[in-house]
This record gives sequence, structure tokens and C-alpha cells, in this order.
Amino acid sequence: MLRFAFGRGSLAHAAWSRCAASVAGVQSLPKFEIHDVRDDPALGTMTRVAVDGKLLLISQYPQLGPRKVDPNDLSPQFDSDRRISVRMRHVDLAGLVCVCQSRISKYEMTNRGYSLVFERVPEGYRLHGQIHRVASQKMEDWSVNFDKHFAVTLEHFLESALTESFGFRQHYAARAADGGAQEANTVVGSASGRPQRRGNTDSAQRR
Repeated sequence: MLRFAFGRGSLAHAAWSRCAASVAGVQSLPKFEIHDVRDDPALGTMTRVAVDGKLLLISQYPQLGPRKVDPNDLSPQFDSDRRISVRMRHVDLAGLVCVCQSRISKYEMTNRGYSLVFERVPEGYRLHGQIHRVASQKMEDWSVNFDKHFAVTLEHFLESALTESFGFRQHYAARAADGGAQEANTVVGSASGRPQRRGNTDSAQRR
């Protein structure tokens, strides 16, 4: 079943707090998720696409145990300890948008952590290649598919992420706030200064 979700001892306790803070930080980022829960846990995954400033984060979590049937069951459905995560640069985000807009057929990314290709396929989009886990000494195959309405969601998410990464919205909001404050100061100054100036002018005319 596919489900779609949006976003936005002392040593043991310290470790738990760091983990909770990390999870809370990710949860607060702009994101969308694809929950693919299967009867066979080995086939189930949760894919999360998030943006952190100018960085794009794509993570995949394997399903943890059987499908949950109790809505009050608070145990995790996906395994965060075995997740695969890749971080992409601002220029990579622009490359993915180019593929979505059909400007290029595919976009390739290679660094020490992964070698990936993002391309359009008949069903939508596919990100595939090899990744290097932190605890592993070898590269392994990895792929993520964005099909049907998830492909459309990915397109809009990437385009919005690229547009907002330049900070135009924050810039215009700050300018509007500063302009409003300056206008208010001008009005106050006019209200307090002009009557006095008029009085001085009238006195001079009477003289």
C-alpha cells in the first residue's frame, strides 16, 4: 500500500536526546514522504525528500516488521538505523529541475559518497546508481522510483525548493517590514512636526 505524507543512564539519555533532536530537525524541514508498506517487510520502504537551505536530502528507510494494524500502535513502521541518505548540492538541485523540465535527458552526480543518475522514465522519474554506506567498505546498488502522481509531486517540490533557495521571499518580506516601519516613522514625524512649522509660518506672516 502506498501512502503519501507531507512535511514540515546519563550517557544513554544524552544519546537519545541527540537522536530526538536530529529527528525533530528533519521533521521541521520542508519535505514529502512516500510510505510503501508491504505484507512482505523486505519489500516495504519509506522515501523522504527534504530540503535544507540549498541542500536536497533524499532518504530511504526499510520497512521494520509486519504491517501495523492498530492505529494506536506507536512503534515505528520503518527502520531509521538502516536508512540510506544522500545529500545533494544546490547545483544538483538545479540539475534535477532541468530533467523535470525536459531541458536535459538525465543528470549525473558523482562524489566519494555516491555515483547516481537522475533520469526521466516512462512511469515518471528514477534515481539510481551506487552509494557508499559509512560503515561499509564497498559501493552497493541503490534506486528510487517516483511514479505517477508522486512524479508530479516531485516536480513541484524541486521547482519550489530551487526558487525559494535564493531567498527572494525572505528578502521581499524583510524589505516590506522595513518599508512599513519607515512609513510609520514618517507619519509620526509629520504629525508631530508639521503643526509646529505651520505655527511658526503663521507667526511670521502676522509680523
